Amino acid sequence: MKNIKNILLLILALCITAISFSKEENTDAIYNTLVKEYTLNPDGTVEFHLRKEVKLLTHFAFHRLFGETFIIYDTTSQSLKINEAYTIMADGKKVTAPSNAFNKVLPGFAANIPAFNHLREMVVTHTGLEVGSTIVLDYTLTTKGSFLPYLMGNELIGENVPVRAMQVIVNVPAGAKLNHKMLNLRTAPETGKDGKFDVYTWKFTGLKATPQESYIDQASLPRLIFSTAKDLDQAIAAIAAQPAFRHETGADFAKRIDQVSSENKEDLKKMLALQDLVISEVKLADVPLQYTGYKVRTAAECWQSANATVLEKAVMLADALSRVNINAIPVVLLPASQFDPALGDPLQFEQFVVQVNPREMGRFYLSVTRKNEQNLIYSLEGLTVVPLNGAADKLVTFKEDGMKENGISLTGDLSIADTALIKGSLTMELEGYKNPALKIYGNADAVKTYLSGNLGPSSVVTYETKKTNPEGTETKFQVEKKKPLVKTGGYYFLDLPVLNNGIAQYHLDASSDTREAPLKLGGDIEEEYTYTITLPDGWTLLNPKTRLTLSNEAGKLDLELQQKKNTVVFSKNLKVNERIEAKDYREFLELIRTFGDERYSRLVLVPAK
Repeated sequence: MKNIKNILLLILALCITAISFSKEENTDAIYNTLVKEYTLNPDGTVEFHLRKEVKLLTHFAFHRLFGETFIIYDTTSQSLKINEAYTIMADGKKVTAPSNAFNKVLPGFAANIPAFNHLREMVVTHTGLEVGSTIVLDYTLTTKGSFLPYLMGNELIGENVPVRAMQVIVNVPAGAKLNHKMLNLRTAPETGKDGKFDVYTWKFTGLKATPQESYIDQASLPRLIFSTAKDLDQAIAAIAAQPAFRHETGADFAKRIDQVSSENKEDLKKMLALQDLVISEVKLADVPLQYTGYKVRTAAECWQSANATVLEKAVMLADALSRVNINAIPVVLLPASQFDPALGDPLQFEQFVVQVNPREMGRFYLSVTRKNEQNLIYSLEGLTVVPLNGAADKLVTFKEDGMKENGISLTGDLSIADTALIKGSLTMELEGYKNPALKIYGNADAVKTYLSGNLGPSSVVTYETKKTNPEGTETKFQVEKKKPLVKTGGYYFLDLPVLNNGIAQYHLDASSDTREAPLKLGGDIEEEYTYTITLPDGWTLLNPKTRLTLSNEAGKLDLELQQKKNTVVFSKNLKVNERIEAKDYREFLELIRTFGDERYSRLVLVPAK
């Protein structure tokens, strides 16, 4: 009996090993251990300690993924200590990283920006790498208390490869309050004491690789947020109390603002012209704010240096608009799932725009990195808007509903006189965030650029924009194209006209059939095409008569195609939701693949005999 028991235990052990090996075969590498430890010392200094042990399972892992580690820091306020750096080769041999494996360089985003030339990127080159080897790196980054306003963290739980064991440890002085929030995981911290510190420890095991898919809904990923700030109000106040938020434009920037303003009379024209000024004449210093210590230079300083971070550009644009008596303020956008007034963590602050309240129209939101095609208010559903207002007595927020109708449609009455010519009219309607009202406002001919396919911009003979405002645009085109048909054998093919800002712009129809993470588009979409096409006498539509409706959790598709005497009647209407759960992804693909199927976008015609 004892022998049988031993044999069973051996078989079980072999099975576990086989399963583990099988799992490893499906990934390039695996973290055996990942530890991230934060410590707030009584003197205000902050220590970040990281230890990782990564086993490499493919050549790709060390040629592309893990051959080097990059550590960015501020040399004036932070010090870096490499505690250990070595590799355990497949045969167990230890290879310690030589001195020339550590090289300091200027981070790419700080190039040609003198204000940030004190930043450095430590490039740790791992040596002795081979399939089956394990990289070990352990380092500590110490930050002066004056650099960051408080201890804070915003940790994505997981890596681009599986993680066997991960810990996030936060040490704060005994009695200090740590506000924290775990998103999309039911994991609470273990709490304890270590001398004069209160210790919070989050432990994770068996983490899958973070999905590397397009259009991931970031709000769906597991994330740990924490901060020693009292609340979000205090976090905002610490940033907005800086001189940069006191409208210090300086004489030179003020002169340029006045010049641009004098050339434009209407509020909207002034807004767009000043937006263009900040975007075009001030280089974007694409430096993440955690590397600046959340310090913000004044608009005058940024103008003199000819560069600015995203937040600094938001301050500059708000200052410029305020100078010409248009109420404006920089704001930060937070996903609703992450917004918590009790949690002040500036590491969440990534999206900055300017909220504008002009006299002639309702509230506007302007980008500071690209020219708006539309008021961003239609793209803010699901986000919380937090003004960076140092003058506010308490936290102020806005929740914009966006616009439910985010539709595009093209209706046509076309005629094929013979194989050499097609002509007729097309009516285009654009709504919500799909409506490029501001782009059209600045260039009326821009309406033509949204036509594509067989009847693109070059086919437009005349056009009339009957309506254009932030809610919607309607344009009627007279179109004409010579030799529109493609002849193959005895058949003629006609590709139907489409709009280029529909679902096809996401290029998802060729994606994998499965998905791990929820998919998020820019908003709900409704895309509709309706055509009546008059054929020459005796011509026949070879496409089968179709009347189809598909409806599922991802949306709905209605499609009709038939010939009535010498007229082809065609319509298709697609409605898809902004957010598609992973379990509904196949159904979503069925909708968009059917919608884009050549059978329902290309007519096959047989001429009269």
